[in-house]
Amino acid sequence: AYKITDSCLKCGTCAGECPMNAISEGEDQYVIDADTCVGCGTLQMLALFRLLSRSKKILHDYIRHTAEPFRRMLH
Repeated sequence: AYKITDSCLKCGTCAGECPMNAISEGEDQYVIDADTCVGCGTLQMLALFRLLSRSKKILHDYIRHTAEPFRRMLH
C-alpha cells in the first residue's frame, strides 16, 4: 500500500490529480485510502515531477550565484 511521507508539502495537488479520489486531507497531512487506491502510480509521478522541478530550480540558482563573481570579473 502507498503512503504519503512526512516530506509532503500539503499542497493538495495529489488529491486533485488522483483518478480514484483515494487521497484526502488528513489531520496533519494528506492520506491515501488503501481500500480505494488502485496503485496506478499517479502519486509517484507527481512526486517525481515536483522533485525534478525543485532540483532544477535549486541547481539553476546555485549556478547563477556561483557564476556571478566570475561574470563581474570579466566586465
